[in-house]
Amino acid sequence: MNAENIKALPLEIGQTVELIRPEAPIVKQSIIALLPPVLGFILGYFLTRQFFPNVSEAAAVFGGVVKLFLTAFIVYKLRKYFPVKEYMRYVERVIV
Repeated sequence: MNAENIKALPLEIGQTVELIRPEAPIVKQSIIALLPPVLGFILGYFLTRQFFPNVSEAAAVFGGVVKLFLTAFIVYKLRKYFPVKEYMRYVERVIV
């Protein structure tokens, strides 16, 4: 793992350090990973209700769950073949 020493701390090999990352990229990556499956559930629920109007509530929820997993799988595959940019970690402080 690479980290940048922007504070110019005196570091030696074998020391334990605390690393930080910028928060904005973490929030962005979390939204990209978690929001599409939730929206997929909502879409799957309403599409099941739309195409099968006489279906029970449990079947509509099942359709939403199927769409949730399908969307999560698609997001996983897209991130695997098109990985997101790795953001540099920074050395915050020396622990030992």
